[in-house]
Amino acid sequence: GISAETITWHHDTHYAGYVARLQSIDEQLARSAPEAQGYDPGRYAGLKRDEAFAANGAMLHEVYFGSLGGDGRPGDGPVEAALTTGFGSIPRWLVDMRAVAMAATGWALLCLNLSDGRLHNYLVDRHQLGAIWGAAPVIAVDMFDHAYYRDFGSNRGAYVEAFFENLHWGRVNARYVSVVGGCS
Repeated sequence: GISAETITWHHDTHYAGYVARLQSIDEQLARSAPEAQGYDPGRYAGLKRDEAFAANGAMLHEVYFGSLGGDGRPGDGPVEAALTTGFGSIPRWLVDMRAVAMAATGWALLCLNLSDGRLHNYLVDRHQLGAIWGAAPVIAVDMFDHAYYRDFGSNRGAYVEAFFENLHWGRVNARYVSVVGGCS
């Protein structure tokens, strides 16, 4: 499905760019803090907006890469149980998640919403726009062109299928358990 070349490029160029950008923003913020001489509120606000974009871009890519590398077959872990409870079955969840992915121009996310304790499929564009406060990503499907165009061209549906065929349910379950444990 998704080639090693695409994954390597995506990780080493695109994701690494978010990490480097976030480090650069942190350095600029240290020099541009409200107590700094020559403080410029407009510049500071722009850096804070860039910080949200870069931080979310890095974190969502980490969830994305951490979700891949499996055989796509769900087991009987806590995520599978929560999806069955919340959506009726894993196939019903997949129908909804695929629809969210196909509608997204940014991210299709399975998140644990901490306010109701349930899993939800969310559509988030531009990393920081559309995010749900108090929702922790468990699965992230990158729907920006850079994630699939090398391998699939404009065939987004084939990419979505390849993503789910390579889902690593063991790591997804570990992330879910970590999120649930962090909420207790």
